[in-house]
Formats: sequence, C-alpha cells, structure tokens
Amino acid sequence: MSTDNSRNTSNKSAEHRQDRHYMLYELFHSISSTLDTDVALNLIIDAAVHITGASSGSLVLVDWEKRLLNIAVYRGFVEPIEDTQLKVGEGITGWVAENGKALLVEDVSKDKRYVQLKADIRSELAVPLFIEDRLIGVVNVDSTRLNALDEEDLDLLTLLAKQSARVIDNGNLFDTVKRKVEELSTLIKVNKTIASTLSLNKTLREIVTQTARLMKTRICAIMLLSDDGETLLMKAHFGGGKQFEKITNLAINRHPLGEVIREQKTVIIPNVQQVTDYRFREITAAEGLDSLLAVPLTVRDKTIGLIKIYNDDTHRYTDEETNLLNTFADLCAVTIDNARLYDTMANLEEQTRRADRLAAVGELAVGIAHEIRNPLTVIKMIFESGSELNSKDRNVISEELTRMNTIITQLLDYTRPNEPAREFCKLNRIIENAIMFLSYQLDAKNIQLKSDLQKGMPKIFADPVQLQQIFLNIVLNSSEAMPDGGNIEISSKYDLDAGFEITLSDDGPGLPDIIAKNLFVPFTTTKVNGLGLGLSIIKRIIDGHQATINVNSNAGKGTSIQLVFPIGSQSLY
Repeated sequence: MSTDNSRNTSNKSAEHRQDRHYMLYELFHSISSTLDTDVALNLIIDAAVHITGASSGSLVLVDWEKRLLNIAVYRGFVEPIEDTQLKVGEGITGWVAENGKALLVEDVSKDKRYVQLKADIRSELAVPLFIEDRLIGVVNVDSTRLNALDEEDLDLLTLLAKQSARVIDNGNLFDTVKRKVEELSTLIKVNKTIASTLSLNKTLREIVTQTARLMKTRICAIMLLSDDGETLLMKAHFGGGKQFEKITNLAINRHPLGEVIREQKTVIIPNVQQVTDYRFREITAAEGLDSLLAVPLTVRDKTIGLIKIYNDDTHRYTDEETNLLNTFADLCAVTIDNARLYDTMANLEEQTRRADRLAAVGELAVGIAHEIRNPLTVIKMIFESGSELNSKDRNVISEELTRMNTIITQLLDYTRPNEPAREFCKLNRIIENAIMFLSYQLDAKNIQLKSDLQKGMPKIFADPVQLQQIFLNIVLNSSEAMPDGGNIEISSKYDLDAGFEITLSDDGPGLPDIIAKNLFVPFTTTKVNGLGLGLSIIKRIIDGHQATINVNSNAGKGTSIQLVFPIGSQSLY
C-alpha cells in the first residue's frame, strides 16, 4: 500500500513539474512577443513570481559604471522600492551580480549577506541575467515562508532568466535602432532649421539650443577660434545663469580644452572639479556642473572651434553620445562656415556699394562744379565789368542764382532720397491724376496722350507720391523730346505671376545709343538746360520699391519704358 502511495505522489510530482514547464513555455511565448523593453521587464517579473509561487519579486539592472543595482520593476511590495539602490556585492542580489552565480537562501535570517527590504521575507532566490558573457541584471523572488523555494524553482527561474535575457537584448537592440532613427530624424530637422538662416549670430544661437535638446543636456556652448588661432572665444551658449556668462576666452595652450583644437579630437572630462588647471572651475562649481564633453568643429580639415556640453553629475559619456555629438558638430561646422562666408560677402558688397557711392560722389562733384561754374562766371563778369547794375543785370543774376538753387535742390533729392511711405493705393488712380496734372502742358505742345488701364486691379502697396513722381517725370521727358507734338501712350495691367506692369511709350525721336546706355547715370541728358539727375532719382525710387525699369529706344522710332512692380506689393482686391 505504501508503495502505491509513493508511486502516486511521484506521479503527481511529475505532473506538477510538467504543468510548471508548460506554464513556463506559455510565459516564454508571451515575453518573446514584444520588443518593448519596459513591457518585457514587467512580463518577466510577473512570470518569475507566478512560476515560483513567490510572494514578491524584483528585477534589477546593473550599472557597471557606478557599480549600482537599479530596480527596474517589482511586485508584491507595499512601499515603493524603485529608489532603493544597492551596490554591486551588497545583499543577496548584489552578491549574485558580483559573482555571476544563482543563489538560493532557504532562511534569510541565517545569511549575513541579506539586506531587508520587506519585514516578513523568510526565503529568497536570485538568478543572474546574462547577454553572452555580460551580466546585465538579476531576477529576484522572495517568499514569506521558510524553505518555500527549492532547486526546482531555481531550475525554472534559470530557464526563465536565459530566455528573458535574449528578450531584453532584442528589446535593447530595437530601442537602439529606434533611437538612432529618432536621432537621425532630429539631425535632419535640426540641420534644416539651422541652415534656414544665414546670420552667423542667429546660426550660433540656434545650434546651442538644438544641441542641448538633442543631447538632453542642461548647458551647451560654442567657442570659436580667434583670428590669430591662439584663443577660444565664447560665442553662444544655452542654459546656465549669470555666472556662466563670465566664461569668455580660453588660451588654447594653457587650458585642457585646447587639446580639442590642437589635436582635432574629442575631450571628455568626467569631473571638471578634479582638474586643477581647468579655468573657470569656480563658475562651473557654482552652476553645479561636473562632467564635460567637447568635440571639434572642423570644416575642410580645419578646426574653427568647438561645441561643449555639461552634465550635472559625474558622467562617463558613451560612444553613442560622443559619436552623435561629433556627427552633429560636423553639420554645424559647415553651417557656421557658410554663415561666415555670407557675412564676408555681405561686407564685401557693402564695401563695393560704398566705393560706388564714392565714385558717384566724384562724378557729382565734377558735374556740379561744371554746372555751378557757368552761372558763377556770368555773375562774376557782371560784377567785374565795373558798371552799375541795371535791371537787366539784376534779372540775369537772379536767373543764374535760381539755376544754382535748382541744381542744389536736385542734388539733395538725388543724394538723400526719402524712404517709400508705403500704403495700399490704387495704381490706376495715381496714373490718372498724373495725366490730369499734365493735360494742359501736353495740349499746349500738341501732344496726344492715350491711356489703356486694366480695370479691377488689386491695390498696390507703394508710396503714391513717389509713384506719381515717376509717371510725371517720364511723361514730361517724353513731351520735351517732342517739341513739335506727337503721341504718348500709357497702359497698365496686372498678372498673378508677373505683378503690376506699366508701359509708357512715345513716337518721338528716340535716344542715341550712348544716352540710352547711361540713361540712369547722373548728369546724362539730351536737354540743353537739363542737369541729368531726374531719371537717376526715378531709378532710386524704383529700386526702393524692389521694382524694375526697362527702356527700349530706337533712333527715329520713339521710346518705350516698362515698369514692373512685384507681386509681393499687392493686397487683396
């Protein structure tokens, strides 16, 4: 009878083990179905507690850099324990992490290694998690009963740990790939954002802001090399208080960061407070900064500066972090170089414009000297004649003085053109007003003016007074070229692509080639008494409106002038 009872007990035990293995298989399938590391960790600890019948459990991941055990997930604890940290080698779990061996403790009160996290724990089982030869964590289960965990539980938890390590590894790989994709996407977006501006100062501010976000760091700064190559100059920073703003210049031959420039290499300082020759150490201490990562900004094999980031704690930067910052720095270096080239070109253009203005002043000086000398000569001759001034002499002097005043007035108009006082106005109404003002003069000269103005055009955003000045000047020039009468036509039209187009044409004698080529150059004129500044002033007004003017003239066939104001100058209908 006893033999039969023993056989039945053995069969039940075998069935129980079979059930537990089947349950473990089902748990394997459930755990392996996810690539989300957080989900996997929760499934693993649930499986560990369930398969062993434990009352509580935890899964810790090892931070080998700091030699700490970080509790990732736990079950069965009333009080939160995620902030509890044990060192490698401390407690049952710490011993397993340090030695890489499973440990079954049937009575924790008799094991000196035990560290109490829960008062009613009586037995404990801990199994290491390995990825290849690297221990990444420990699965730990506890029971409130003595001798509640046995060798079978150890075998089952070991099997679970092996499968779980693979799942965690796959999840980590998936997280790494996902993070790389996100980082690449961020790099592309950030590069577009940075490249959208050509201002060097704006570019630098955008770089430090985006770098801090990309690297998830509190403070980021850019330092550029001085022209003599001896000093690093602080150009922009993100984060940090008023103390940090005191970090200005660093001599590259007397500072640890100089190695970034001299050797074109990455410099990592785990704790700047421990580097005795680190300048501004007091400032970084006041800001609560410890670790530093600095990478070179290199373009065309030349280092132009560096990007540096700070962390609040002692931090050993990973290869991934270093590579990411170096990649971003390469993109930024090109952008900075382009912004510098743009600034250089802008400065050269300004110098060119200044030179052009000086040349124009020279031309003006020659022209003004010639124009003023003639009336002065006349006045001088009258005074040097020795005779008393009669009414005729006074009239001549008055006319010559008026002529000089006109010359000076036109000169001032040319050299100091007013900025356009833009408003939304009706282009056709401005043209019609100009025609009305000139109608009497045109009739007196037997000149017919015909207009063909498109109806329903939108308003133009321009200076109505300056526009009228343009039309009056051009029509007057045409009328003066036809002393014996003739015809002038003026038309307007609007096109969604081209903008506002005004054409003024006449059937006068046309312009000589030499005049047509220099029509807008000061003192270019066909008039006997003309100064030649009117069209120069008109050209500057047109440029001020970002408009264009084209002149087509053939000797004996008349002149046509086309004005085009850009589409950006329009409002709604």
